[in-house]
Amino acid sequence: MIFALGQGNDSKWLSKEFFWGYLYLAFPLENFNFNVINCLPNNSFGQFFIEIIPEIISNKFGSVRPPVNSPVQSLNISTAFVEGYRTLGMIGCYFILLLILLVSAFIIKLTYENNKDQMFPQMCGILYVMCMSIFTNPFYFSITGVMIFIMLFKSLKFGKN
Repeated sequence: MIFALGQGNDSKWLSKEFFWGYLYLAFPLENFNFNVINCLPNNSFGQFFIEIIPEIISNKFGSVRPPVNSPVQSLNISTAFVEGYRTLGMIGCYFILLLILLVSAFIIKLTYENNKDQMFPQMCGILYVMCMSIFTNPFYFSITGVMIFIMLFKSLKFGKN
């Protein structure tokens, strides 16, 4: 079934048993590539800011997130950068990347200065956020968006127990 949904062919370099893993890792990049080739950015700063606010907050303002354009509709996994591209073009992709790196560096710096005993859990959280950016926008997705706020709070002095 997965082989049929992914429109796989009988190639010699990848067996059917590993097709799901390959598909799961390759399709976010394919969807990003598909959006860059087939979609024009709407150059909307307002929509870009909605994309970096967790959905539990942005849904209160009635924001609607458009569906991901993908060549195979059943495989609609996107990266963190698809939304950045759809709103501001390649500049939006760089803004998302810069935001992920700056927030991570800020959390590491504050944790190291103020709360060193929390360094290992903070680094695990940052690794989780960076890995999730392969599959979704970590700021918009509720679990990682709230987790980023918790990590920021715990890295400050008043975040100590």
